[in-house]
Amino acid sequence: MKLGFSTSCLPRSGWNFVLNKLPSKVIEVNLSKSYLPFIEETLKEKIAPKLSAYDLSLHSRTHHLFSGNKLLADAEEKMLKADLYVAEIFGAKEVVFHIARDVKRVDFKLLETLTSNFSGKLLLENNNRGLFSSHQEIIETLEKVPGLGFCLDWGHLKLAEKRGFVEDKFEFINSLKKHISYVHLHDNQGEYDSHSAFLLTEENEKFLELMKKISPEKFIIETRTWEDAMKTYESVKEYLKRKVHK
Repeated sequence: MKLGFSTSCLPRSGWNFVLNKLPSKVIEVNLSKSYLPFIEETLKEKIAPKLSAYDLSLHSRTHHLFSGNKLLADAEEKMLKADLYVAEIFGAKEVVFHIARDVKRVDFKLLETLTSNFSGKLLLENNNRGLFSSHQEIIETLEKVPGLGFCLDWGHLKLAEKRGFVEDKFEFINSLKKHISYVHLHDNQGEYDSHSAFLLTEENEKFLELMKKISPEKFIIETRTWEDAMKTYESVKEYLKRKVHK
């Protein structure tokens, strides 16, 4: 298991200059939270070389793919294609994206084309409410699009259960366990998606125990602040250390 960080805990501007302060070389660049100049020459010649030492993934700016609004849906599709192009420039191994929670129709053929054309792994993430927050539509999409992977977001799953979109979060995980290769780690108090620190509560330890059995390739700490990122990192390291010495 690789434990890494989302750049969401770093300053929006200049995040790439402070990456070396993080205690891991496993990094997810959140394109919504971390500023990038979308100029090909700059991306290739100035930014990509500085990222080459990292085990890199990207979180796409696409959060509402296949939205019910055609104008917005077209914009989201183009944005995902652009983000996949950036991922190729950076040599990112994974790209995470969302399908809209008000989706009217999923374009499985488009997803299949994007998945097969990308040299890395395209990963669908669960929403915290609405469509694609429950396992049924996620499993249907994964089965219809060979090669598409799944990113399990623990904070989103907890909210989806609290809001009544998921009956039991641990049953949700079990239903998708063969697809889970990548995890977003953060927490909340059940009211909104605060992306706060993941601490060693009884429930969170049960989640880590289940993840140990499933063995995803990457755990990405996705908090909004540096302080919460470090708290989460220490919590997970403490849990792993405790299990080794048992």
